Amino acid sequence: MFGGNTSGSGDFPGTGLIEFVDGFSPGNSPGTVRFGGDVMFAATSATQIELGETSDQLLVDGNAFLDGELNVELLGDFTPDHGDQFPVITTGTRDGEFDTIDGIQVAADLTLAPINDYADHIGLTLIAAAPGDANFDGLVDVADLGILDANWTASQTTGNASALVPEPATLSLVAMSFLVVRRRQR
Repeated sequence: MFGGNTSGSGDFPGTGLIEFVDGFSPGNSPGTVRFGGDVMFAATSATQIELGETSDQLLVDGNAFLDGELNVELLGDFTPDHGDQFPVITTGTRDGEFDTIDGIQVAADLTLAPINDYADHIGLTLIAAAPGDANFDGLVDVADLGILDANWTASQTTGNASALVPEPATLSLVAMSFLVVRRRQR
């Protein structure tokens, strides 16, 4: 268990559980850190990830327990292009997700969409997209609303009451979608 702010690029080769209670940041700006076992980011933790031409990466051989806060920072004058993908956490299995993610709005027309377990990647991927572009095709259109509607309906049929409340990032994507569609109608 690590209390206080922990940073560095050294690996954690053991097969046990590493828990970060406060802050964690891969070193060497950017850095890659491998965990041989499981890693837990506690509810009180703040994990710092830097993105650039090369980016921070956390590679977890076991299970990643995600909680707390994720802070994303762009290195220097780096600005991602639409469609850029950043697999910031790669893991064998994943439980939970970060409660809050700061620093994902990189420009008025570009955000970093946090996607857990995207495609064949288990972990967390940040994808540069226009706000409201749910299918990452570079357009905010009716197809995006269809995806949001399908996922909204699927959440309601699970019987999970907490799934009925969309995440704040989802709410902002939906709001931007409606604004763009309304703007195109004029």
